[in-house]
Amino acid sequence: MNHFYYIANVELEQENIEQYLLLGEMLVKTTKESPGYIDFKLLQDKNNPCKMMVYHAWESAEDMDAYTQSEFFKQYMPQIGKFFTSFSSFEGTQIR
Repeated sequence: MNHFYYIANVELEQENIEQYLLLGEMLVKTTKESPGYIDFKLLQDKNNPCKMMVYHAWESAEDMDAYTQSEFFKQYMPQIGKFFTSFSSFEGTQIR
């Protein structure tokens, strides 16, 4: 079975970085407790601290879908999403 990956690139205003990171820590903790979780990374650009990348690896797309339908996720996303000035995402499976 191929694992499922989700990557989000976000950009924030400088004054929102600390609050975003605090919420991000809560997200990492909760995500790690979710069925099908493999890996989660919250990365910050070395040249521009306002740019972040969120990396998720899951056993399956269904596991990630179940997570994104959880009450925690539904409550969390509006809180953290308000900080984004830019957002793009990728969902896929490993082909090699």
